[in-house]
Amino acid sequence: MKSWELLRELFAPKGIKHIAGLVGRSSPLVHKWTEPAGIDASGARNPLDVLALLMVETDAARVAHWVCAVAGGIFVPAAQLPPLRPEERLPACHRLLGELGELLSVMGKVLPSGRLSSAEKEALGRVFAQLQTDMIRLLEPADDRERVEKGRWQMIAEEWRTKISGCRHRLPGGRCGFRAAQRN
Repeated sequence: MKSWELLRELFAPKGIKHIAGLVGRSSPLVHKWTEPAGIDASGARNPLDVLALLMVETDAARVAHWVCAVAGGIFVPAAQLPPLRPEERLPACHRLLGELGELLSVMGKVLPSGRLSSAEKEALGRVFAQLQTDMIRLLEPADDRERVEKGRWQMIAEEWRTKISGCRHRLPGGRCGFRAAQRN
């Protein structure tokens, strides 16, 4: 799903005017966020695309951790290991189920008391995050090499860089010549 499609769905219940008032932007600009952007499209770069660019150019994991924390969750990075070969999948599945059983056993002992220290919460979160990462690796198709080698955010950033550099008023040296084009 493209970022503008997601924003269109998210803004629909409250309406563009309401969202524009919340973020302090004009209604036409917020409406352009819900349309495809680019050379031949009428949309504008939206906050989700800006966030994707920031993630590529800075520490993506820290940004993702922050966004997930704001949403009330945790960020679990995708496995950086190559996908499992078919003969490795069954043993990995058994190992994963054993680790999940151990985690559930520990949680069953700790949760009835209702008292978890911040260190215990953090440790359980790390174990759970590792289990999720292992599960993603287990389920990842072996032929999906491009996704393993190149993250989704990098693909989004490359797409935006091509859209930005394609300005029809672009002058030699890379700057926009829109004002010069208007004078002629």
